[in-house]
Amino acid sequence: MKPFNYSIMLASIMLVMAFHTYPNQPEYAVCTNVSNYPLTKSTGYDYVESNVAYLMPDKSDAEFQVHLDEIKNSNARIISCTSFIPGSLPLTGTETKQDEALAWAESALRRAGMAKIPYIVFGSGKARNVPEDFSKEQATEQFISFCKQVALLAEKYDVTIVIEPLNRSETNLINSLEEGAAIVEAVGHPHVQLLCDIYHMMRENEPASEIVKYGTYIRHCHIAEREERSSPGTKGDDFRLYFSALKEIGYKGCISIESRWHDFNNEIKPALTYMQEQWADHANKTGQGKTPQVKNVILMIGDGMGVSQVYAGMTANKGVLHLEQCQFVGFTKTYSASSYITDSAAGGTAIACGTKTNNGAIGVDTNGKPVKSLLEYAIENGLSTGVVASCAVTHATPASFVAHQPSRKMEEEIAADFVNSDITVFIGGGKKYFDARSDNENLLDKLKSKGFQLAFTMDDIRNISTGKLAGLVAAEHPAPYPERGEFLSESMHTAINILNDNKEGFFLMVESSQIDWAGHANDTEAIVNEMLDFDRAIKAAFDYAELNPNTLVIVTADHETGGMALTGGDLQNGKVEGTFVSKGHTSVMVPVFAYGTGAQDFAGIYENTHLFTKILNLYGFEK
Repeated sequence: MKPFNYSIMLASIMLVMAFHTYPNQPEYAVCTNVSNYPLTKSTGYDYVESNVAYLMPDKSDAEFQVHLDEIKNSNARIISCTSFIPGSLPLTGTETKQDEALAWAESALRRAGMAKIPYIVFGSGKARNVPEDFSKEQATEQFISFCKQVALLAEKYDVTIVIEPLNRSETNLINSLEEGAAIVEAVGHPHVQLLCDIYHMMRENEPASEIVKYGTYIRHCHIAEREERSSPGTKGDDFRLYFSALKEIGYKGCISIESRWHDFNNEIKPALTYMQEQWADHANKTGQGKTPQVKNVILMIGDGMGVSQVYAGMTANKGVLHLEQCQFVGFTKTYSASSYITDSAAGGTAIACGTKTNNGAIGVDTNGKPVKSLLEYAIENGLSTGVVASCAVTHATPASFVAHQPSRKMEEEIAADFVNSDITVFIGGGKKYFDARSDNENLLDKLKSKGFQLAFTMDDIRNISTGKLAGLVAAEHPAPYPERGEFLSESMHTAINILNDNKEGFFLMVESSQIDWAGHANDTEAIVNEMLDFDRAIKAAFDYAELNPNTLVIVTADHETGGMALTGGDLQNGKVEGTFVSKGHTSVMVPVFAYGTGAQDFAGIYENTHLFTKILNLYGFEK
């Protein structure tokens, strides 16, 4: 009689315990060499995921037989192969190699069929990348045409191709589930479906709700942490919103780790456990089961925005704004220390520093003494910080968060305050206050010496995602919308990507500056344009907050401008009729819209200085 193998019994008990500890789990895989399958299987994974190179599409069947024997001898279960088409075979542009790529694809798909591998992942960012000066629309048609051809091959060999959206640092074609789903729909073949990659979604700040929206096409899922593409649990990224969305669509596929491993043998078990725990965490799937301390704050100020300006934008947009997602709404009293009607300097200082001051003063009290701002408290507590504005960064509202000067007119001195601060990123206009100064000093050189990257165009700003950034896109102010394009949303996207590198959190102030100027001009059309531009930036902030449960978004104003009233309109066709009682500011209360962690604290009517206090308390900072 053979001796009883207690090791086998113990392993079996451990597997049963794991199953019962984390019930109703999906299947899990690891992107690794097939030779690692015995290790991954013993750890609890169901599959490995290999590379298409493992199928040796450019080699003979006899050479590939070695790999088939390996699969057979190890009983390896391979869920899919990645990197479908090599970058040396471009699929778009004027010099495509689609015929060679098609031959490669047929060999790969045939061998995937031989090895009983159900999926091929079509990432191949370099192969599908659109060349410079080539039409993206034409490139998309080329890609769709190729996919239609390989779809027939996939059907022939009983393999499903899953299109993988990639983040913009890897390719410029198909960067979201929406774009991937459009390709799947255009191809119109059941053997071409969609992959959901949580890592790329996080890099693009793509909300988990997109999984629900396009769930009907999703057949496979990849995962890794947002920063450094580390394995789940390394830095503690929260995947519960994505997992919740996958549950909502009834996802029955596999979740496969495609990460950069530092110590594969010792990381794979904790990574699996981390995913299983997050998948099983029903109670806190939205990150709101407990009230977490705020980690990130995005404070968005619509300069001159009152309720009429908000509803003008809503009416022009046929009755809807992204702003409506806020469930908690309040009002602030805007008077300054010196006047019943505030200006932007005193209004900005009240919000930034929690102090009522005289009109015209920047970051100082009524005695001219500097008062610390939210941004400076954030820096002291180890957070990254940023300012984005559709005006000069030295203008009253953005200056109130960084500078301390007796007059808003001292823009050269305010620029020096930016240089002397420890801010991480600032984007807006006002370049002349840094490099065309009355003292002939070039502050841009000082910014460089402090490690700032300098960017003077939106193309440059879009291409920066780490480090410190001074983005100065205009000598004075950026143009009004729509002339300036998507400056506000794109600048905010860049700022968030940079600030998000700090695991301690961040503070970001974003100002839609020119709602105010349109109010001064009594220009209803311009107000609508600026409001809708602001609302698109608001959506980007809400999307980020949805992915990061410890984030608070506040949307408010420093004052109302123009005394705007809506005297007519039509929600069906977006017609707005506005009248004004003033060319200046008014004294009315302004709205506060709150979204995310701690949002409930902003309901009610209170002083504008209380915004500072409420945010400081939610951060947990001591004044």
